[in-house]
Amino acid sequence: MKTKSVRKSLRIIVFFAVLADEKEILEYLGREKTYLAIPEIYLGICHELYDKLKSEGYDWKTYTRIKECFVPALKCDIKDWDDKLGIPVVKNYDKDLGIIRYRN
Repeated sequence: MKTKSVRKSLRIIVFFAVLADEKEILEYLGREKTYLAIPEIYLGICHELYDKLKSEGYDWKTYTRIKECFVPALKCDIKDWDDKLGIPVVKNYDKDLGIIRYRN
């Protein structure tokens, strides 16, 4: 019984892989695209680390510290753009809770 459901799932995946693009699959699954963004509370730290990378050259520890600040965000969560880093900024973010979304 289990192998039938696995085979059926694989057929659906193959079908989507061939006939649909990413947007159609995400709509079918009820998901939205996510983007990497930096919460506004970490923006100052990221600017300092970015300046350090620019002045001292590539350092994987510094680069990793910048990457640790990234969060996945929906398009509706992105409220600003940082020109220096070239990345979207999220304003409603809490260190413990993550991105805060308010219901309308």
